[in-house]
Amino acid sequence: MTLWRILLKTQAQHDAPLTCEDCIAILDYLADQAARGADLESLRQAVQKHLARCPDCHEQYHEWLRKLEST
Repeated sequence: MTLWRILLKTQAQHDAPLTCEDCIAILDYLADQAARGADLESLRQAVQKHLARCPDCHEQYHEWLRKLEST
């Protein structure tokens, strides 16, 4: 699924579960947009829901945070 479709699905269905691939694509997008100062609260909420139930994505997310904090 393209990022655009993931974003549209997330916006249209706030409770729609994300797949791991969806979550990683959105995290990558969020990182780029956050660097530009965008307000991404609704996407953040969808990602947080996925991270709460997916240990693999949760670990990937924290690995990225550790890398960011070490730079």
